[in-house]
Amino acid sequence: RAQFPIKPGDAVRSAEIKIGLEKVKAMYEDRGYVNWSYVPEQVFDHPNRRMSLTFWLTEGVPHYVRRITVGNVPAAYDARVRDALKPIEEASLFRPAALEAAIENVNRLGVFQPISRRDCKLAFPHSGAVDLSLTLRLRE
Repeated sequence: RAQFPIKPGDAVRSAEIKIGLEKVKAMYEDRGYVNWSYVPEQVFDHPNRRMSLTFWLTEGVPHYVRRITVGNVPAAYDARVRDALKPIEEASLFRPAALEAAIENVNRLGVFQPISRRDCKLAFPHSGAVDLSLTLRLRE
């Protein structure tokens, strides 16, 4: 409830509902629940022009990092890349915010061409597991 900027009696604004759902999504993903889902339930009170909106949430299974594979890293930079990737570690909860922090750290090294989330390949080999693979390219 606290994630939604809506009070009882407010007019329905889909933008505010979307903001609330984005906050809930971030909250669940930060706890490793990358496949959580929700089902909205609406109850209308037409005579009083009111609507009740309830979201039924399903967490699913928390996901953990099973394997991290980084390709194309010269030996001279291996330790620096591993340090940059510290926000995500094997056997830890998979958190998208930690992946973003690791990407920022790698980009801050200034040695490789900039990467983004699109450059990270995520695989879900079985329930609760995440494999991350990434290929880096040296700056020219």
